[in-house]
Amino acid sequence: MYPFGRAVAQLVARLVWDQEAVGSSPAGPTRGIRRTNIPMTNRFHRAAIVATAVSFLPILGLAATPMAGTSDYLRSIGYTDVQLSGNATTEQREAFSAVQGAGSVSDPLGDEVDRKGGATTVNAAYGDISGATLTRNDTTQTWDVVVTLGGPIPEKPTDKTELFILMDTNGDLSDNAKDGIRVGVDMEFSVQCTKDHPWYTDYRWFNKGPQFWAVNKETKSTFEIGTDTIAYHIPFAEVSGDATLTWRVVMAAAKGSDSEIDVVPGVGFPPPKGEIYPVPPTKSSIDLPPAAKWVALTAIVAALSMFVHRKFAKKRKK
Repeated sequence: MYPFGRAVAQLVARLVWDQEAVGSSPAGPTRGIRRTNIPMTNRFHRAAIVATAVSFLPILGLAATPMAGTSDYLRSIGYTDVQLSGNATTEQREAFSAVQGAGSVSDPLGDEVDRKGGATTVNAAYGDISGATLTRNDTTQTWDVVVTLGGPIPEKPTDKTELFILMDTNGDLSDNAKDGIRVGVDMEFSVQCTKDHPWYTDYRWFNKGPQFWAVNKETKSTFEIGTDTIAYHIPFAEVSGDATLTWRVVMAAAKGSDSEIDVVPGVGFPPPKGEIYPVPPTKSSIDLPPAAKWVALTAIVAALSMFVHRKFAKKRKK
């Protein structure tokens, strides 16, 4: 915990239980407490101070943060055990979302599911996407996709790890896949690895005649694996630089027969057809560094405490 967090904890003890930290400082541990004799009315109002301060936690973004590589976020917004039981394939679900044109999209950590939409048990932070960006690069004549992940990427993942970049490259709905995780796209670029095979690229295109994904073409795309990022570069020779793209990215990590999958844009998987899932709340937290958020919370508690102290001091004088 940040030193400011310790200061808040010590202040809470004094406000609620009327106990004073002895031999402590904001940066050090509490070595003892001394009980003070405060009237019950004061205790009630001091408890109200803490309740008010706690109400600022979600606004400041200090509420519990879901862990990357889990389904924690989905549970936090109201997904039930039944909805996280993995009861439908991607083809049996409502359509997956997609991004229109170049740009960036963010994604919450902790919205991972397995291949049938159930809660994941793989818990690989590097399989969880926090954001993705598509940029047209006129210098290199490529479409550049950069995906940021929730944790460091192992030099040699212990099991199969894949990043898929799914695109509709021509706006022609007739040559797109009709359902599943590839719905609405006609090209699939990927970079993959296993514990026995280093990272390599792969490419598939949707053959609308027989309605299947063909593998008889190769890509000259390149990629770089960073600490917690994967950059993928698709030549204009394969996807026109003038194209208005519709795209989504999918990160998948495996552990034996178990899997975790993150699709961006979107949270978890869409619901099974005809059903409704909880939706993420509108983001309202203040975007500050963690230390600054603790400073703000400490200031709020201190200001409330000072207000109540002065109010009751005046009453005692009367």
